[in-house]
Amino acid sequence: MKQDKKAPGRPKKEKSKLLKPRFTVSLDDDTWKSLNEATEHPVAFSREAIIEKLNNDKKS
Repeated sequence: MKQDKKAPGRPKKEKSKLLKPRFTVSLDDDTWKSLNEATEHPVAFSREAIIEKLNNDKKS
C-alpha cells in the first residue's frame, strides 16, 4: 500500500501568500500618548486587586 505524499494536517501557506500589513502608521509622542490614554480600558484591574477580591469573596 502506498501512502499519499501529502502530509496530514493543515496545508502550509507559501511565503508569498502570507498576510502582510496593508499600511503602517507613524505617530509622534504626543499623539501616541493621547490615543493611549483615550483607549485605556476603564475596567482594568491589577492582579493584586483581583486576588484580594477573590480572597474576600472566599471569606464571606
